[in-house]
Amino acid sequence: MAAFPYRLALAGGWIDQPFVSRHNPQPPGSMVVVGLEPVCLFMDRSGLATGTRAVAIKLWRGRLPKGPPAELTRQLYEIENRGKAEPSGSQDMVG
Repeated sequence: MAAFPYRLALAGGWIDQPFVSRHNPQPPGSMVVVGLEPVCLFMDRSGLATGTRAVAIKLWRGRLPKGPPAELTRQLYEIENRGKAEPSGSQDMVG
């Protein structure tokens, strides 16, 4: 499923978490994100955007739809955060 890479925050991170980012004097901050194409399965909840990846695979039935990446990111963000009091995870969707 190379269309759905794993995301690794190589440098920086947590900028999309409200409880962390509110302490940043110059938001939004920055980070380096690396997309990893899997050659084996990674553990869930391992910091590689596995939860977001699973939502995307289910939402789009294993195939990344055509469309502007920014719009697909917004759609995935909304679906994964629906009903949450403090939405987060945008770095996962972008990655």
